Amino acid sequence: QDVGGRWSLELAGNHLASRSLEASRLLSWWWSEPTSWPFGLGANAFGSSPGAGEGYVHNVLVELLCEYGLFGLGLFGVLCIITFRHGKELFRRHADDPSARGVVAILIAIALYSFFLSLKQGALLQVPEPYYFWLLIVRINCAERLAIASYQAQLDEHEAYHASAYPGAHPGYEDVAAAYSQGGNS
Repeated sequence: QDVGGRWSLELAGNHLASRSLEASRLLSWWWSEPTSWPFGLGANAFGSSPGAGEGYVHNVLVELLCEYGLFGLGLFGVLCIITFRHGKELFRRHADDPSARGVVAILIAIALYSFFLSLKQGALLQVPEPYYFWLLIVRINCAERLAIASYQAQLDEHEAYHASAYPGAHPGYEDVAAAYSQGGNS
């Protein structure tokens, strides 16, 4: 069997042309029905679109727009933004730790690769793997946020206890700064 033929430019061009035709058919059908613009033609509309073959449209963004409408595509956009923000926060939190930064970078890279791959061969409901990575990024970041907030609350409680139990025993920053500004550094 000729495996090298699978990767030929001619075959890739044929697939691109075929998938572009499928996407344009579904987009034309969606565009021709203004009542479907807000909420789409319905799940798996590609299978019943005029002149379409079996399977799926091979493009998640076209699928979202046509099958779930502007609302579905907008919701997807919001999820993209949320995931991006959590990924950025997670990466920045671990910027000074090379091993943790590497793990976060790999997780984000896999999520991006899976998403970009879904743009050429994905289906939202049939191939949900890219969104598992999105969920993982958000989940890890939220868990770390909670852990940090809990730790900070414990520190605040500890400092409040020491301030009330031993008043004046540990001068605050203001007391130290005042002592230095008056020339006393004892």
